[in-house]
Amino acid sequence: MNAPPRGGTSAFWMPLLRDSGESSFAEIMKQSFREGLSGVIGKSGMEAVFFNFKLDGNLMNPKAIHASLLPAFKEHGAEILEKAVLKELYKRIDVQFAQGTEDFRYEEMFNRARAVFVAKQIRE
Repeated sequence: MNAPPRGGTSAFWMPLLRDSGESSFAEIMKQSFREGLSGVIGKSGMEAVFFNFKLDGNLMNPKAIHASLLPAFKEHGAEILEKAVLKELYKRIDVQFAQGTEDFRYEEMFNRARAVFVAKQIRE
């Protein structure tokens, strides 16, 4: 089976992903985002980011997340927050997080986590 194209999920894949636990992944992503941000900027900081940047509707869109964080946190700050989120996400789906990545790509690492999660759901 082919993976969803980079940069998003085409309409073709949506029924497969929904049936394979995509809503479960979305919930895990939300929890991971909240925990990851809280670990770096505290609970009130996390709540402020969610409120001011309207993140709830974009958590499954890594490009939109990065674009939302970039103006306020700049490249380095956004990367720190994104890594914290991914570290929490990878822990929740039981996948080792390669933290020492020189060429960090939030979108690619997010898509990898989603693909691993979906593959595990299909196998179960």
